Amino acid sequence: MLNRLKTKDRLLKHGLQMNELCCPCDEQAESVQHLFFECTVAVKCLQEIKQWLTWNVVSSNLPTLLRWTARAKILKFRKKVYTTAVAGLVYNIWKLRNNITWQGVSITSNRVTEETKWGIKTRIALFTPKKTKEVDKEWFNEL
Repeated sequence: MLNRLKTKDRLLKHGLQMNELCCPCDEQAESVQHLFFECTVAVKCLQEIKQWLTWNVVSSNLPTLLRWTARAKILKFRKKVYTTAVAGLVYNIWKLRNNITWQGVSITSNRVTEETKWGIKTRIALFTPKKTKEVDKEWFNEL
């Protein structure tokens, strides 16, 4: 959110010589906005996560997603799940980018999505408050 990740656009500004293209899609210059929210791989992963969560929000950029989540008239538990989903997806896309950059190993967008889903399920299951409403527990268990 603070635009401090060492993406290629920032590294190039500091004088490093490298290919500026985004590693996952190899189509446009890599920046935070592109890598996480405009890259074809990231967009596909986000769409799959939103579909999995039945999250009907049109936006696909971080500030708008977070603003929507904060303002939406939905249960607090779902807000936390949606926020966790965004954080988990950003983390897994960054991990994908680093695997390609440093090890030359790429994984499919399906694997990124599955790892994100698994991370969400695991973390939410571990930290679900005991006072969570039954409707939220049922929704989450059906994911």
